[in-house]
Amino acid sequence: MGFQSGFQRIFFRVFGEAIALSRNREYMFSMDKDVELTCRIACEILRATDAWTAGDKLEDELPSATELARQLDVKLEKLKKKLRLLRQENLIRSVSVSPKRYRFDRYALREMPPDHPLYALLFGEDSPYRIAD
Repeated sequence: MGFQSGFQRIFFRVFGEAIALSRNREYMFSMDKDVELTCRIACEILRATDAWTAGDKLEDELPSATELARQLDVKLEKLKKKLRLLRQENLIRSVSVSPKRYRFDRYALREMPPDHPLYALLFGEDSPYRIAD
C-alpha cells in the first residue's frame, strides 16, 4: 500500500468509496461530516488567502482558528485537528504567532497528485467544494 500521511489514511478510510468512483469520473458526495468540515475549512482559508493576495485584506485579517471555529460553528478542538491535518499536507501555513493566522499554499495545491483524496473534492467538476484553478 505504500506510505500514506495521516490525512490520506483518514480520507481513504472515510471517503474510500467516493475516491474509487471519482477515478471513473462518477462522483458520490454522501460525505462524512469530518470530510465535509475539512473541505469547508480549506475553502474558507483559500478565500481569505485570495483576498489577502489581491490586496483586499491585511495579514491581520487572515482567519485564525478561533474565528474559523466561530464562523463554521464547530468546537475549537475539532477545528484544530482538521487544521493540523491540512498543515501536514502542506496545504496551509501559519503566518503569525499569536494568534496563529492561516493562509493557503497554492503551490502545494498545484503539486497535489491526481490520485490524492482531496484532489477529487477540490477539482472534481461535480464537487460542491470545487475551486477555480
